[in-house]
Amino acid sequence: MANFPDFTPNPRPDVPNNVRPSNPFGLVGFGNKLYVADAAQNHIRTVSLANGQTEIFFSYPPRPNPLPGPPVVEAVPDSLRLFGNSLLVTFLTGFPFPPGVADVRRIDLESGAESQVIGGLRMAIDVLPVASGFCSLFYTLEFQSNPTVSASGRIQRFSSPGGQPTIVVSNLVSPTSMALHPPSGDLLVTEIFPGRITRISNIPQ
Repeated sequence: MANFPDFTPNPRPDVPNNVRPSNPFGLVGFGNKLYVADAAQNHIRTVSLANGQTEIFFSYPPRPNPLPGPPVVEAVPDSLRLFGNSLLVTFLTGFPFPPGVADVRRIDLESGAESQVIGGLRMAIDVLPVASGFCSLFYTLEFQSNPTVSASGRIQRFSSPGGQPTIVVSNLVSPTSMALHPPSGDLLVTEIFPGRITRISNIPQ
């Protein structure tokens, strides 16, 4: 369908031939297009299902770093989910992965308007909207909630975007994505380093 560039020029004063690699990570289809999050390029690209033409749909600038170290961190958009006529985008951010800087943002596919849905996260890597009556609740997945602890991947449940979350689990190892098992209401989570799918039952409400 499409062949993204392996890298693009990214010169620095000390490394004039520096390049930025591509890392296509999240993928979702809507209408006659695919939307692809490129975590390393900080882009969301579109791919036409008719002819394979690609375009940059949205780009994300670096974010201020509140911790000691570089003044800014990368945005790192990774996962995409459809939510009505919008995209939900999660952001891992870059080293040193400051707490509270990662979030879930929304892009209206008709108007192009972009806004924050859920903030205050750390190393966010997926979001799952789930219908609940006339409303929606959201599960967020974080690769690590503490970068110094490998088994600190976390799922939180938000009954509303601005509400207080409920921690579902906080000891996952390098989780990357999740899905809902509708008959049981259980969550299925991929954990990349152990190479397994973990099933989470009895989710707190």
